[in-house]
Amino acid sequence: MQSSVTLEFHVDNVNQDALSDYIYKTDSPRFKEQIAQWRKEGKWKAASDFLITVKLTEKGVMMVNTPRIDGVDGTNGVSVTKGIVESRKEVQQLFIDLQKNVPGFENARIKAVASMLGVRETRRIKGDYQLTIAELESGKEFDDVVGFSSYGWDLPHSVKPAKKPMYGKSKQFLTPIPYRIMLPRPIKNLICTGRMVSVERVLLGPLRVMAPCFAMGQAAGTASVQVVAGNKPFENIDVQQLRNDLRNNGAVIDVA
Repeated sequence: MQSSVTLEFHVDNVNQDALSDYIYKTDSPRFKEQIAQWRKEGKWKAASDFLITVKLTEKGVMMVNTPRIDGVDGTNGVSVTKGIVESRKEVQQLFIDLQKNVPGFENARIKAVASMLGVRETRRIKGDYQLTIAELESGKEFDDVVGFSSYGWDLPHSVKPAKKPMYGKSKQFLTPIPYRIMLPRPIKNLICTGRMVSVERVLLGPLRVMAPCFAMGQAAGTASVQVVAGNKPFENIDVQQLRNDLRNNGAVIDVA
C-alpha cells in the first residue's frame, strides 16, 4: 500500500483568532468529531474526515495540508496527472466546506494552490544494509550516524492509518540516520538521499520529511569532498572523518 499524496494550498483573510478560540474551546485541533457530525448533516462533502491547517508568517494566511488522494503512482506521469486533477477537485470542495463550517474561514480566499503534488513515497534503494524497526526498538547504536529525525511516524493513507511502532516507548524518540542507508547496491560509487534510502517502509515516516533530508544532503555533499580529493568511492570513505567534518560544521550527529 502506497502512502497518500497531497496537494497543499494557501488561503488568506482567515480570522485566526476566531479559529484558535474554537479549537481551544472544543479541544479538537483536527476537527474529526465536528466533520463527522457535519457529514451526517450533509454540510461536509469533501473526502477528508479531518482538517490540518498551519499558520504562516503573514497574519491571516494559512496553509491547508488536508487533502489525501490514494492510488497515485509518483513514478508514472499519467497517474500523477490524474492525481492532480482529482486533487484540484478536492481542494475546491474542501474550501467550500471550510467557508461554510469552520469558524474563521467565512471570508477566506484561496491565495495559491501548489503546482505539484506532494508525493510521500515512491522507490527505495536496496543496499547492503537496511535500517529496521527491530534495531530501533532494541536501542541499537550506530557508529556511522550522520543526523537524526525527531519527526513522528507519519506515512498516511486515508483508509489505513500510519503505523507508529515506537509510540509510547520513548518520550523523546530520535530516529538515527546511518550513513550506510544511502549507499545502493549493486551499483558502486553512488549516494542517494531522501525518501529513497535503504530502510524498512514504515521508517520512511520519520525520514522522508525536509529536516532529515537536509541532514542527508549535507552528509552526501561533505562525503563528496573525500571522494574527489582521495579518488575513492563513497563506500570507502573515512566515515569517522565525515562525522567530524559534519560536527565541525554544526551538524547534529551526537545525542547529548
